[in-house]
Amino acid sequence: MIPALPRYGRSIEDRLFSRMMPEPNSGCWLWIGGTNQQGYGQITVRGHTVRTHRLVWELSRRETVPAGLDVLHTCDTRSCVNPVHLFLGTHTQNMRDASRKGRLRVRGTLMNATHCEKGHERTPKNTYRWRSERHCRPCHAAAVLRSKEKA
Repeated sequence: MIPALPRYGRSIEDRLFSRMMPEPNSGCWLWIGGTNQQGYGQITVRGHTVRTHRLVWELSRRETVPAGLDVLHTCDTRSCVNPVHLFLGTHTQNMRDASRKGRLRVRGTLMNATHCEKGHERTPKNTYRWRSERHCRPCHAAAVLRSKEKA
């Protein structure tokens, strides 16, 4: 077995390319290294954890991301690090794009979901808003019953 190169003896590019896997159908370069809770690739560089798609954008263009802009995906694949699929935009542009494509989530829930996680239909009568979030009335009622049973 060939011993692995020491972690700190490798360039950032070598570390990045060793953890990419091309996906032939979409053209994405999927990050197969560590990810954060949202599914974005991440890597430690000089003691700091950075998102891989942002790092790849900066390395491929040899410039830093300007303040106030984010690195966005044209392919909507969070683990993609193909520089061709990456572009700059504001956070607002990213949220509008996510909303338009039906993938906007607030605290894990799709904003345009037709049913809650338990399968209850999301209708105006069946939901209520609290602290700018939509909540399911039947799920809330069941949670209240469970808490009363425990007491």
